[in-house]
Amino acid sequence: MSTSITVILLRNGEPAGRAADVAVTEIDGVLDVNSSGSEGGSERGSALQKPGASIDVMQLALPDAQGTATVMFTIEVVDNGIVLRPRLPLAQRMVESRRDEVIALALAEVRRKTGLPLDRIKSVFIEQL
Repeated sequence: MSTSITVILLRNGEPAGRAADVAVTEIDGVLDVNSSGSEGGSERGSALQKPGASIDVMQLALPDAQGTATVMFTIEVVDNGIVLRPRLPLAQRMVESRRDEVIALALAEVRRKTGLPLDRIKSVFIEQL
């Protein structure tokens, strides 16, 4: 299965800009996320979709690049996708440097815990600290 998801940056819970469109492919339960070339779209603020009502909240713990620290995120399943909230500046830097990988792991965690079909997730909102 393959689908396209829009990545939207949030500031203080409000859409601040579109970061990219990503292609998400699932083969035998493994997710692959690749930026599809639409980096930094021109849409800003009110023209962008908002997350919508909260459905579920979960935590995601990932090892840092060196494997020496645990990086924490909160994932909120919302009407229009998921909101990925870095909990500390280290998590924010991880999203900035390894965005596609972090998105893939967040989507996999949501699918594992909720069973939500991939094609129902239209947007990944990334809260900026």
